[in-house]
Amino acid sequence: MITKISIDKAKSYFNSFDKNIQLYWCESFIRPNSKFYIFGKEDKQNLLIIFDRPNRKPEECIELNLITNNCEELISIIDMLSTQEKYRIISTEDLSSISSSLFSLEKIGERNFLYLEDIDLLCSQDFSFNNIKQLKKEHKPYVKDINSERIQRYWEFSNDLDGFETYGIIENGKLISACALGPVRKVSIPTRKVIHIFTEENFRKNGYAKRMLYFISKLLLENDIIPAYEVDDDNLASFATAKSVGYKDKLKSYGYFLTIND
Repeated sequence: MITKISIDKAKSYFNSFDKNIQLYWCESFIRPNSKFYIFGKEDKQNLLIIFDRPNRKPEECIELNLITNNCEELISIIDMLSTQEKYRIISTEDLSSISSSLFSLEKIGERNFLYLEDIDLLCSQDFSFNNIKQLKKEHKPYVKDINSERIQRYWEFSNDLDGFETYGIIENGKLISACALGPVRKVSIPTRKVIHIFTEENFRKNGYAKRMLYFISKLLLENDIIPAYEVDDDNLASFATAKSVGYKDKLKSYGYFLTIND
C-alpha cells in the first residue's frame, strides 16, 4: 500500500524513525514539485520522496529518496511510477540484493554521514584560530586564487543564498584552507552539513583541515546544532580528519541508477 502524504506528515514520520535517520532530513526535500509517500507495513512505515523538476529533460533522471527500514516494496513503487526510463535513487538501505524483471539497478556509490555531539568533541592540541575568517565579498581576491572550484562555488552561494557560509585560513596573503557549510536542517534535531573542506596541496599534512573542522564543529555545537559531515567511502584522509575531531559513523547513504527494462 503506497499513500501520498503532505510535507508536514512526512516531517512527522522522521520523528518516528531512529535518531540517526532523523538526522538525515534535509530542507532541500521541500520543493514545490516534491511528492511524499509512505509505504510498507503499519508497524514499519517507510518514506519515499520524489523530485521531478518541471523543466527536466527527457534524458535526465527523476530523483527518488528512500528513507527506510526495509525496502522490499521497491518493485511495487516502480510499478506505481511512470514508464520513465531512468531514476536516481538515494537510499538509507543497501538495495543491491533487490532484483526484478521490471528494472535493473546500477550502484553508483556509498557515502557516510558522520555526526558529532558535544560530548564527543576532541582536541588533541591547543589550536590557534586567530586566522580563521568567515569569507565574505571582500575576500574575493583570496577565493578566486584557491585551487578548488567547489569552494569557489559555495563561496558564491554564501553571498547569494540564505544559509550557506564559507570559512578560511588566510596566511601570508593566501587562502590555504577553506570550509563550506550548508543551511541548518530544521527538524526535531537541528543539524548543519559541513559540505566540503579543502587545503591547498603544498600545505597538507600540517593539521589545517583538522583545525578548520574543529573550529566549525565547536561553533555549531555552541549554537545547539549538530554538525554533519558527509564522506565518500574511499576518502580515507577525510575520514581520519573527522574521526580525529570526534565524529562518529551514524548512517550510510547508497546511490543507484535504476533503469526500466524493455
